[in-house]
Amino acid sequence: MKPLDGKDGEPQALIFIQGADCKQSQYVDHLKAVQEKVSFPLWIAIPKFIDDKAIPEGTSIFINKGIKDLQKAMGDDKVDQFFYGGHSLGGSTAASYVQKTADNAIATFAWGAYTSIAIENPVKDFKTPFLTVGAELDGWLARITRIAESFDKMNNTKIDVVEARY
Repeated sequence: MKPLDGKDGEPQALIFIQGADCKQSQYVDHLKAVQEKVSFPLWIAIPKFIDDKAIPEGTSIFINKGIKDLQKAMGDDKVDQFFYGGHSLGGSTAASYVQKTADNAIATFAWGAYTSIAIENPVKDFKTPFLTVGAELDGWLARITRIAESFDKMNNTKIDVVEARY
């Protein structure tokens, strides 16, 4: 997705990973809303996964293709660092990918998902700033008990809340 017109500043790029059984096209309006809210030009890639399932194994292949396609479209606006995000299974996949693989990540977010349970203190130990956005009807992957567990981990961090925000 190209940035919206009328944005100033350095271009940025987002790699967004779709949820299981969700089509790339289902995210366009939501991601345009993100582009509207940011003050800078934001390029977005939504890599196409086989059968619309962002299974963590092999994620690098699809993300690297998305980055290559995005950078080709960007022309002179190429960037070296990316925001990563995703929805549901795609959110968890994005979080796992960033934590294990991505040295080019600026920040990470998950809609209806969370960081791996293996990360004992996500505020302190996650590679980038991380935002979870959940809702009461997220269901399967982001069930309320799993979100509550992540929330409890974040509340019990030894990092000051002001420091954790930045």
